[in-house]
Formats: sequence, C-alpha cells, structure tokens
Amino acid sequence: MVGYLNQVAAAGSNSVFNPFANLTLEQGLPNPPPGTYVYLLNGSVYEVYYFDDFDLVWLPTGAVPLPAGTNFFLFAPVGFMFTLAGEVYEGPPG
Repeated sequence: MVGYLNQVAAAGSNSVFNPFANLTLEQGLPNPPPGTYVYLLNGSVYEVYYFDDFDLVWLPTGAVPLPAGTNFFLFAPVGFMFTLAGEVYEGPPG
C-alpha cells in the first residue's frame, strides 16, 4: 500500500513520524529551508544532518535512510510544509 503524509514543521524543534519504508532524507525532505537540521537515532547516539544554505544539499549526505516506523527530530529555522510519500511500512518499529 502506498500513501503520503502532509506535515507542517514549526520553527524550532519538531518530532516527525515516518510511516514509510525505503525513504531517504533527500527524498523525504528534498528542499527544506536552509539551516534545517535532522537528528536520526543510531543505536544510542544521534547522527546530525544539516541542509546547507550554499549548495542546497544535505550534509554529510542526504542518502541516509529515514528509519521506517520511527520518529526523527527536525529543527527548522522557520516553519515550512513538507510531504512524506512512499510505501507504507508494515512491521515492527525501526
């Protein structure tokens, strides 16, 4: 089953649930405001990704998977709307 989810990120910290399988950071958030940060839990530490305001790409990479069935944290310098889309994940979290 496929679907989409429209989300509004408020300026500041946001917790975002990803219900989709096989979705990368650059697919899920292809054009956020420059200066947006995403924090992904990897084991017991958070990996930090930053949307560069000069090259307009995710650093260190946008090819990182957004874990299906879990939340990630997003810090937005300004509020913005985005859409996650894909195959709905059916399984245990993570």
